[in-house]
Amino acid sequence: MENQIRDFIHFLTIEKGLANNTLVSYERDLRSYWSYLKDVETIGDWNDSRRVNILHFLVHLKDQGKSSKTVARHIASIRSFHQFLLREKVTDQDPSIHIETPKPERSLPKVLSMEEVEALLEAPKKMDEYGLRDKAMLELMYATGMRVSELISMDVSDVHASMGFVRCVGKGNKERIIPIGQTALSAIEHYMESSRGKMASPKHRTDSLF
Repeated sequence: MENQIRDFIHFLTIEKGLANNTLVSYERDLRSYWSYLKDVETIGDWNDSRRVNILHFLVHLKDQGKSSKTVARHIASIRSFHQFLLREKVTDQDPSIHIETPKPERSLPKVLSMEEVEALLEAPKKMDEYGLRDKAMLELMYATGMRVSELISMDVSDVHASMGFVRCVGKGNKERIIPIGQTALSAIEHYMESSRGKMASPKHRTDSLF
């Protein structure tokens, strides 16, 4: 059975030209699969492997604490291998054909604690033109939740201080009107009054806010 794994890896190397890291993953997955079939399922020939044996192996992986991503990679390796065996007439059936790939796990986004948020907002210590700019950017991001790419694409005309909102153009050129509080507005106004003019290049006229 190991000979077929070596033949398969050789096939992937010569015919598919896969990267070495990918080849190592394929071989590791298949040797783990073969070891389980031999030692647990007492199967000595690839042609004797059935769908239920593969399912048992996948349950074994989950019991070992393997992630859905790792299990899905094993399924891909096993499926490609059995297709190879069938094509090479080593076997007369493909037991992996109806094996479903598990859905990837979705991790919850990590958020900052209040202490971390406060530390971030207070990070600009030196209130020169750069500190005022950074303070305005951080306060605006915190107040609106906009992306960095959205923040740096804003124009001066997007800030409507008297109305208490900013205009934001995001993905797909979609426009959002976002209300902001006095803290963010004050930081923006302070930056524009004391800092922005010093930072703007005299060679290039620009309407960019930052």
